[in-house]
This record gives sequence, C-alpha cells and structure tokens, in this order.
Amino acid sequence: MTLISLAGRVHFADHVLEPALRTELEHRGLSRPLMALAPGAWEGLADRLLPALPAGGDAHVFETDVVNAEEGEARRLARRYAEAERDCIVAIGPGALIDQAKAAALAVATDEPLSRCAAVAGGQTRIPRGLPPLIAAPLDAGAGAEVGPALAVTVTDGRRLVVRSRRLAPVAAICDPSLTLDLGPRPTAEGAMDAIAHCLEAYVASGCHPPAEGMALAGLRGASRALRRVLDRPGDLDARREMMAAALNAGLAQDKGLGAAHAAAHALAAGPGNRRAHGGLLAALLPHALAFNAPAADARYADLAAALDLPPRADLAASIGALAAEAGLAPRLRDLGVADEDLFAAAEA
Repeated sequence: MTLISLAGRVHFADHVLEPALRTELEHRGLSRPLMALAPGAWEGLADRLLPALPAGGDAHVFETDVVNAEEGEARRLARRYAEAERDCIVAIGPGALIDQAKAAALAVATDEPLSRCAAVAGGQTRIPRGLPPLIAAPLDAGAGAEVGPALAVTVTDGRRLVVRSRRLAPVAAICDPSLTLDLGPRPTAEGAMDAIAHCLEAYVASGCHPPAEGMALAGLRGASRALRRVLDRPGDLDARREMMAAALNAGLAQDKGLGAAHAAAHALAAGPGNRRAHGGLLAALLPHALAFNAPAADARYADLAAALDLPPRADLAASIGALAAEAGLAPRLRDLGVADEDLFAAAEA
C-alpha cells in the first residue's frame, strides 16, 4: 500500500518573506521564535524580520555554521530553545541549516538518542508528537528541505543516518526566490545537483506514487534548464524562481524514495565536523549510480532523457556528468577530499 502525504502550507512568491512569516506566526498564535540562522545573517535580516513579528513578540537568535546537520549542535540549539522559553523555531538558511533545525526540534521533544529515531532502527515509532512548530525559509534551491519529511543527521557515534516522519516536516515553508539572488555559483550548482538527484532517483524508485513521479519530471526539467541560466546571469530572478520551484518539486518527490547516490553521499559525509557538501558529492556519484542502475531502470530512463531535452536513447549517466562539469563541480571524489581509506568506511556504512 502506498500512503501519499504531501506538504503543508507553502508560500511561494518573490519578496514574500516578511508578510508570510507574520501570517504564519499569527495563524498559530506564536510570538517568540528562536531564529536559526547562519553566522552574520541576522545583521542583514533583522530590519526585515523584527517588524514581521506579532505585536509584543520577540526573537531570539541562534547562529549555527553547519554543512551537515549534527546531533551535538541540535542538542545545543534545543537547550537554547528551552532556556529562552521559545514557542517555535524559524530556520532561514540553506537546506543543511533547515535540517539542523529539524534535528533540534526533535531534540526538544525527546531525550532519545537520535540514532534510535533513525529509519535503520525502526525509529519512526519513537518520534513523539508535539515537536516545536518549525517555519523554514530556504536561502538556496536544493533538495527541498523546507517541505521534506526527513533529515540526514550525523549522530553522536559519527554515523550519518536518516530520520523520517511527517512530524519533522516544517509546518510552513516560505519560498522566496529573491532570497537566493546573492547565492554564489558553487552553492547554486551544488543545490541544483541535489535537486536533480532527488528527481532522478525518486522517479526510478520502486513503488507507486503518481504525484511524486509528475513532480520529479517537472523538477528535473526545471532544474536542468534554470541552472545554465542562473550560472550565466546570477541576478536573473526568473531563473532563480524556476530553480526554487524545482527544489520544491524535488523535496515533495522524495516521498517516493531515493537511491544509491544519496546513500553513498550520506555515508561519505559521516563524522563530526565533516564539511563535504552534499550536492558536490552527488555530482560525483550520480553518473556512476545511474550507470549501475541502468539494467534495472532503463525503461524509465527515456522519460528522464525527455525531461532533460535529450534523445530517448541518450547516455543519461554521461549527460548528467557533463551537466555537473559544465556547472563547475568536481567529477571525482578525490577532488572533494575523499581519501582511499574513507571509501572503505563509507562502503561499510
């Protein structure tokens, strides 16, 4: 049986951050958010966000510099949430920061080690109700963490595990493409490859989820077309909007499942302090995963080729590799700092 459960409230428009945030806080009777932000971000956003708070409300800022969500940082954020007597979390940042906020919300609600909440441990039943409300506003266009019901987190023993539950999904997503206009070329390309990987792997995943398949094809088409435009013209708001729409589709499509490239990328990002960007790892891994899966998934590859504006019998793996190279992303794991000994640990994980 397939259970189809998609996103909650999503605000998608240019320059919508302030009115959407105020709407969501007032809608839920919230006024004391813990603002999870990248270091230095509050200086540029304070003048915009403080007026968006309901009358009598106040914001408490927590700065977190993460490339990959970690349990230790989640516990630190959860302690700050309790000490400052907050009533919700507002995460404004890249997908990794939104995942960090999800992990913190889980840490507020349970003292269980996050490893016991992971999918490999059958942890969905141990994720309690009553997580703090989380409102997410992405500053990149990647895997759609702002609507996704899962997070990848490095737990205390160094493993990188996936925790999945609808209770982890933000109660509201604020998708404002204008927030991504200053995003540099590398994080832009890494986010696009993350979205593309979500769409490719979700489409060929086993199972029946018609909405996810439609969103995967739409997201793949949008991300591949918009990426080239954004890299040529970083200030092209129309292209940035198309990228954010692709990321939204990618985040929703993952309900159907992901695959080998994501599993390997998470394994290679394990360990506290690991700063290997997820999108960069996927760019190196995805062509090999596509080639490996071709004998089983080849019947679906023609649809993917069409979404990428390729001939039906195009070499999908080579085409994705060429797109990543065109975007300036490294084709080999060694270029990302992965040593031979790292491969053995990652393979076991």
